[in-house]
Amino acid sequence: MDFIAELQKISERVKINEPMSAHTSIGIGGPADYYIEVENESQLKRLIALCPKFRIPYFLVGEGSNLLVKDGGIRGVVIKLIGDFEHVKIKDEHVVIGAGVGLPRLLKEVTKEGLEGLEFLIGIPGTFGGAIFMNAGAYGKSISERVNWVKVMDSSTRVKVLASDDLRFTYRGSNLSGYIILEAEVVLDKSEKGIIEEKMKELIEIRKSTQPLHERTFGCVFKNPKGYIAGELISKAGLAGLKIGDVKVSTKHANFIQNAGQAKAKDALAIIERIKKEVMERFGVLLEEEVITIGKNSCPTKVYKKERQTI
Repeated sequence: MDFIAELQKISERVKINEPMSAHTSIGIGGPADYYIEVENESQLKRLIALCPKFRIPYFLVGEGSNLLVKDGGIRGVVIKLIGDFEHVKIKDEHVVIGAGVGLPRLLKEVTKEGLEGLEFLIGIPGTFGGAIFMNAGAYGKSISERVNWVKVMDSSTRVKVLASDDLRFTYRGSNLSGYIILEAEVVLDKSEKGIIEEKMKELIEIRKSTQPLHERTFGCVFKNPKGYIAGELISKAGLAGLKIGDVKVSTKHANFIQNAGQAKAKDALAIIERIKKEVMERFGVLLEEEVITIGKNSCPTKVYKKERQTI
């Protein structure tokens, strides 16, 4: 039994040795052995059942907005949810959203219906499923505040609905690791389209003035440590503008690193480690990545210890 032939029976949308630089917001990443777009739940079940038979791992991507794929690429199957996973169903204040829906489209759909509560997502790239998994947020708000239930599939292809009591959201995290998010329901508030649009206009102007929105980036690289702002720590450590290869720490917001040309993952990893090292040495604060790193030739995490200095 040939694995590629079996993949093609599941979906015609299969690519071999697909460069992940084309599927990450920063434009970095070596090739995935197999890249497949899955259009419905039936196809997904067949795929998840197939991979273990060949001892081939699988990994889901959305828009790749918080993903660093190493230069050696991904050994296994990369799955992108499209088709039936891109629905937005609105009934009163309740909205059921497929995991594959892009956040810009979602905001457009709910705004059109006069529903508010997700405006803080404006300017955040990515899919709804990724936003749920990472508990995306900004301006003191997070998507977990609006989630009513989440429909998921586990590694045995069992599908179940997790009610709000089953969900455990944390700062930029959740208890959904090990599941594939299929869809979820959020509960919003009735408002007026014009009011919602004005709120989003104000928020996007703030983002434009403080973040490198038009550069190729991950979004924020590090979580904010308790009591600190990661970007301020990085800037005060003198690292804004630091460049290794074609990877540069933004001078507009130091918690963003950008692809300034033909950037490589090894250089992004080097900058991330340099930032962690110098912030720990200067301030005694260990930064934790918000970016997820995957792929061949992983580097061990370093631990930095030094006396804390005054910021």
